[in-house]
Amino acid sequence: MMFYVLLSTVVPSYLASSLVLKANVKKRFTRTDMTELVIPVLRTTTYQRSFVIAGSKFWNCIPTSIKTSKTLTTFNV
Repeated sequence: MMFYVLLSTVVPSYLASSLVLKANVKKRFTRTDMTELVIPVLRTTTYQRSFVIAGSKFWNCIPTSIKTSKTLTTFNV
């Protein structure tokens, strides 16, 4: 739910710069790239467990139909 709110509203710049959609990086992209986040290269175990990385991995596992929900209420259902 936290990532839905972060991606669907205006967020602080330090979080916005950490959450990058694949569609913004790749020249050719698929429909799923419009909702999937880029996972940066990880060098330490501590960084792998950070909020941004763990949350991004979890977000990418959620089906696209759920990620594209129009409201937070429908996302939660």
